[in-house]
Amino acid sequence: VQDSRTMESDPVYVELMRTVKVMQPTDWEYLAEGALNLCLRYVGKCPLFEEYILRVRKEAPADQHGVGGDAWSECNKYTDCVIVPLLGRRYINKAIEINLPEVFLKTLDEQIWTSRPEKRREKAQHIETKPGDNMAILQFNVTSLPRVVASSAVEAPTVGTTWCVELKPKWGFLPTSKHIKHPCKLTNSRFALQQHSTAAKNPSWKISEYDPLQLFSYDLEQVKSCMHALIRTPQNNLRLFANQVLVYDETKEESEFSKALADHGYERDVDTFLTAIAEICVREPLFKRLKAAQMLDDMDIEAAYPIYEQIVARGDTFPALSSVGALPHREPPTVLPQTKEDQMELVLRYMVSATPKDCSVMISLRTTTAMPVELCTNPSLPVELSGSQRTVVHDLPGWEYSLAAVDLDPKPIEKMPMYFEKDQKFAKSFEKKLAA
Repeated sequence: VQDSRTMESDPVYVELMRTVKVMQPTDWEYLAEGALNLCLRYVGKCPLFEEYILRVRKEAPADQHGVGGDAWSECNKYTDCVIVPLLGRRYINKAIEINLPEVFLKTLDEQIWTSRPEKRREKAQHIETKPGDNMAILQFNVTSLPRVVASSAVEAPTVGTTWCVELKPKWGFLPTSKHIKHPCKLTNSRFALQQHSTAAKNPSWKISEYDPLQLFSYDLEQVKSCMHALIRTPQNNLRLFANQVLVYDETKEESEFSKALADHGYERDVDTFLTAIAEICVREPLFKRLKAAQMLDDMDIEAAYPIYEQIVARGDTFPALSSVGALPHREPPTVLPQTKEDQMELVLRYMVSATPKDCSVMISLRTTTAMPVELCTNPSLPVELSGSQRTVVHDLPGWEYSLAAVDLDPKPIEKMPMYFEKDQKFAKSFEKKLAA
């Protein structure tokens, strides 16, 4: 998190804080939500705020045994100290913590309730409020791109609709641990196992055609094929926004994707649009870094969970995940750890890997008549640890774009039993299907 003394001297920060003091719940509209957080976009009168979203906590979900998210300050420390060294500041926007009145959040909750999807309302998770402690987060709105401003000497280029493709990549690797007792995990993606487990319980469930291993392949044709599969069966793995408005998700028919593009001014076909998305995925190092971060889980939950149980049985205390710092990659151990230190490291590495396994990637892009700058984007770019400005790329002919990884909060250590339970359920369900 940026040093407060530095922030207080930043004129942008000063203007943001001035507006925070006078803003009203009606200045915000529902944008999107995940399991633990709600995102709202600004519709008030301060131009500066148009580039930001407001993230607020939801009440802890009942299906996660009441386990909610950590305090925002802990989440921000974790992101800066643990996740940025893995993914790079290029893809992670800084967060600004603000404190909001309890009545503000309660009014906001009532105001946006009917805008939320029915499946979210069914869970009855309202905006969380606590007496005297109602922190929220301001971050760049990654469903949009900054306004185009012309210099005095150059006419502003013509730009098209700002699109944002939200992806939930899921696990991009196959495990190789010798401690895995279910062979199906070695040859089938975790996503495929989960899909078949869901179908076994719900015969009407349509198994997704999406293959995360294709998305992480860095092969243009495979990634493009993967994008077409996501349009056919988006589930919650793909959503499309046009000028910050959701226009395509799992509630839509496949034909509505091309209609959404045409209705918002895109004059070429779906394949051309998806080719641009695929090109962005293979020219940026983000998916390579996400996969490496996921593979911090190098011994699998079948090894990590019994070690977790030993630590709990000893009564040892788990440190905050933000304290682990930058984790180095290592050769996967072949034997289970025996010392307390090595056992703790195994569990903490597994818990850090859970963040990139469940994050979202936001690809914001728009057509432009501007001449591309000299090509400098490639999958081997070094990890950048500093920087406060959002990265917008201008070296893809005909397009400008920005990538962001979001939903990077630490996962509560209390979820370890649930992770193990799901792992076993998915694997056993798949094996039962194979044996039928």
